Amino acid sequence: MELYKNSTLPNYISYLTALSDDLTDNFDLIFTQTPPQGTLFTADTNVTITAKDASGNINFCTFLVKLKTVKQDIDCKSTSINVNNLYGENGFSIYGEILTREAGFSVNNAGDVNGDGINDLIIGAPEIIIHGMELQKFIR
Repeated sequence: MELYKNSTLPNYISYLTALSDDLTDNFDLIFTQTPPQGTLFTADTNVTITAKDASGNINFCTFLVKLKTVKQDIDCKSTSINVNNLYGENGFSIYGEILTREAGFSVNNAGDVNGDGINDLIIGAPEIIIHGMELQKFIR
């Protein structure tokens, strides 16, 4: 696994599949990640995932997350962007009209709306009020 400098560690526990100790219900297994999700990543870092069952048995695995140094610029004529190549200095941000309107609540492919040969996207924001009427009441 590689991450760019100044990104945050993801929740690696969510990447685990088919977890079982064959005796404990999976809902009774307790998993922790050290350093935890959201930790600022600035250099090669060992991440440890620990599993504890109801009897107190503990097992863990540790893996190295390396600093990704090769930066790939985004070509504006590209038809897709690999999110693994975003490193905080490239890409784009979209801000909603009002902070509390949840712009980006839903995002989807809109096809090539403007005819430039690149698929566009549509961004939803619930409870948008236009001319005094809530837009979500009309779009269902």
